[in-house]
Amino acid sequence: MSKSGKFLGIGMKAVKPIINSLGLNKRRKGHNLLGVIKGVPKEVTIAPAPDYPCPAEWIIPKEANSDKIILFVHGGAYLSGSLVSSRPVAGLLCQITESHVLTFEYGLAPENPFPRALEDAVKVWEHMTKSHNPKNIVVVGESAGGGLAMALGLYLRDHNMELPSGMVTLSAWTDLTITNESHNILDKKDPILSSDELRIAALKYSNGEYLKNPYISPVYGDFTGFCPVLVHVGSNEVLLDDSKVLYERLKEANVEARLGIYEGMWHVWHGFEVAESIKALNEIKEFMEGLSDGEEMV
Repeated sequence: MSKSGKFLGIGMKAVKPIINSLGLNKRRKGHNLLGVIKGVPKEVTIAPAPDYPCPAEWIIPKEANSDKIILFVHGGAYLSGSLVSSRPVAGLLCQITESHVLTFEYGLAPENPFPRALEDAVKVWEHMTKSHNPKNIVVVGESAGGGLAMALGLYLRDHNMELPSGMVTLSAWTDLTITNESHNILDKKDPILSSDELRIAALKYSNGEYLKNPYISPVYGDFTGFCPVLVHVGSNEVLLDDSKVLYERLKEANVEARLGIYEGMWHVWHGFEVAESIKALNEIKEFMEGLSDGEEMV
């Protein structure tokens, strides 16, 4: 583990109790503030995407040397997250993969519980695929957005719609029952997430729906016929088992899948410019380069 990564982890663990004591509105503002402070790398630019059915924007590389574009699904426990909060991770993704990245906002709980987030993701996908071949799109989701990305894939498969070329999950929240063993083992070690806070968020998002509904907790779904998936998670996360079980479910369904467990890393470390982040982002680039291409749409 790099020295900078170690120091960042220590710092985040120190502020974890403060963040957990905040109300929802302050957390949302804090989530946005982090996006404002970190922003995007100077090598990329941001452009609005007003034609999309949800608030959306493009993050554009200085030189687009990839045949793929990325649909980025933000995290925030289904309670927070925005275009602004998406920028640190999406911006670095754009820079390293040299791909155009579309970020979008979906309805947040408790004001807009399940299935609103999934409905919004489907609308964005339908709009995107009017002008882009699905085989040239890679869906990348962080945290709750990783779970939502997998739910989107299940929905597309279930409704005989074409899936993307591949998917990447970053510290994905895929099991909202909060019953995996890593919640018991790593709750005090995780410098960012709290299992108790996730339980509260799960209830607000599910709004009385069955938590093992695969569109809520994708690990309970059947992934037969799914696209290739790269799964990233840190070894110090309470969500470690969410990714490990997801990977197992994918392999059971004979899906082409890779699991990367980054030693000592915390939740969605990809947004911090430390050695482990650059390594992970380059692994995503390599994964994308190995996916098959589709013909350009006119």
